Amino acid sequence: NPSQAPTASPTAAPTARPSANPSQAPTASPTAAPTARPSANPSQAPTALPSVRPTSSPSMNPTVPPTSAPTARPTWSPTVPLTLAPTSAPTRPGATASPTAVPVVTLKSATMSSTGSEIAMLFSDDTDQGGETGSFACSSVLDGQDLRDETCSWTDARSLVLIGTSNSVFAPGSSIGAKTGAVRAACLSTDATICASYPAVDSADTVTVTAPDDAVAPIIQLSVPTSTSICKDSFTIDASASLNNGGREWSAVEWSAVPDSGWQNETDFLGAIASAATTAKDSALVVQTSGLSVGSVYTFGLRLVNFMNQEASIADVTVTLQDDSVPIVSIDGALSQIVNPDQQLEIVAQEEQSCRDGVNTITSRRWTMTADAGTTDIATTSKRPQTLLLPAYSVTAGQSYVFTYEVTNAEGKQGSTSVTVDVQSLGIKLDLFGCNRTVSPVVIDDGVSLLNYPVIDGTYSFDENLGSSLSADEAGLTLTYDTYGSGSADCLTKSDVGFQGAVYQANASYFTGCTMNIQVTAVKDTRGV
Repeated sequence: NPSQAPTASPTAAPTARPSANPSQAPTASPTAAPTARPSANPSQAPTALPSVRPTSSPSMNPTVPPTSAPTARPTWSPTVPLTLAPTSAPTRPGATASPTAVPVVTLKSATMSSTGSEIAMLFSDDTDQGGETGSFACSSVLDGQDLRDETCSWTDARSLVLIGTSNSVFAPGSSIGAKTGAVRAACLSTDATICASYPAVDSADTVTVTAPDDAVAPIIQLSVPTSTSICKDSFTIDASASLNNGGREWSAVEWSAVPDSGWQNETDFLGAIASAATTAKDSALVVQTSGLSVGSVYTFGLRLVNFMNQEASIADVTVTLQDDSVPIVSIDGALSQIVNPDQQLEIVAQEEQSCRDGVNTITSRRWTMTADAGTTDIATTSKRPQTLLLPAYSVTAGQSYVFTYEVTNAEGKQGSTSVTVDVQSLGIKLDLFGCNRTVSPVVIDDGVSLLNYPVIDGTYSFDENLGSSLSADEAGLTLTYDTYGSGSADCLTKSDVGFQGAVYQANASYFTGCTMNIQVTAVKDTRGV
């Protein structure tokens, strides 16, 4: 197809091949504005200069903006996957976004026991126990102005118990803290450097010792003669056996003493003695008979306060001053005693010689016992008649008794003294045979396979108030057996509950392949185990 209008001059550099579709009317000059769409077959060699106008749509893979600063030290191999937006500066080796918190423990509380003899302390978390085990001096881990020679022990990693001594002065309101540098959080690392970096509890972080909710009150125990003689220069009312002072001095000891006669001289005399003993916090009141009158009765009282601010009082202790013709007897120890029914009962009385000649011969002695049923004579098993000795279980649990020792001299004059005995109630002892063993679901008897019923025997369980000589049935105990299976899903569905009796026959065949968990209870009146 030759051109209809050939050019005036030949092409400077003719193409190797003619155009497939040559323009019918070529323009005299190139197009000023490029086309909106790229050529279907772009040139293999782009122009030296970019297009004047950008394309209407972005490139499929745009260039990522370079970082403002190069990597400080490139790695030997590229990161996979590649980072699309690298940081402007290299990452500092070893740094984390939020470092792990270093564990810190604090002393949270310190509470006295009901008797005041111990203080239970609790830390906020598990500790290294200050490196201490067993029993140790509290001063190695604790600090406080009231700390003396107490010993401590850890019951677990966060619980510490202080055990008081006779020198202890801790009381509700005292301050106590951990010794500086002594106690840290428990460390599981094997790196000693890491563990040493844990901060220790600061002794400045103290807690206040609090009183227990069930602080015990004093129990007053008095040793006092119910009567005394003008033959004696003095007599003593002794409260040193009183209980629940935590091994310390009483916070307050207040004595009172008044004559039944109401005479002013005796009132002043006894008031001065009681006041002096109260000021000195004496646990014993010594009274001179020189200021008293023969035949008169004198009433004494006592109020005790322990360091936990608990108190008890007694106001009706009487002493009669006898003339020199009356035999004087007394009881060793307190006139009010607490015993257990399983203990041998022993009460020791003393007789004092009269200062008058010819009246010292005691012609008769006897012991009596007063209980709910009345007063009866009681024989002692001791070879010494002044000592009442009774075997265990001679008195009934939960009962109160008054035992009186009475003597008569050659002139027919009588002297007596009494002691009150309260008997505590004990528990129930559960004694079982046939537990903790492996049994077969069947037994073979003369070649015949029979179901197996192993026996659990509670016959020898007993009431501690009555002693082990009585069987469970004789003591009136009610035993109940509840059996539950375990070991598999099927076993968990099996049970045998509610059997009552001293002897239980377990159905081993029913529990084949299972563990038989047998719960046994024994009850009587309001007690149970």
